[in-house]
Amino acid sequence: MNEFLGLLEKSLTKVLKDKTNIIIFILLLGFISSFIKLNEMNKNIIMTKKRVDFRYFNTITMFEELYNIKINTENGELKPKFQSTR
Repeated sequence: MNEFLGLLEKSLTKVLKDKTNIIIFILLLGFISSFIKLNEMNKNIIMTKKRVDFRYFNTITMFEELYNIKINTENGELKPKFQSTR
């Protein structure tokens, strides 16, 4: 294992002796970092869209009971609740 790490260190020092290779390596690390952060932000946005605000949910429940309707919390669609008159 130590031989492998030594060989890896030697090959990296050979590659990174040139300034252009160092700049390319830094740009590659920056690209990977920004890609990871973008994925993290997208996951947070999706979680936020799926989240239910309970204050809003309680207001919806009150309106559903008062006006006898069903409110879809994802897209705001209103549907009447039908009751039998018997």
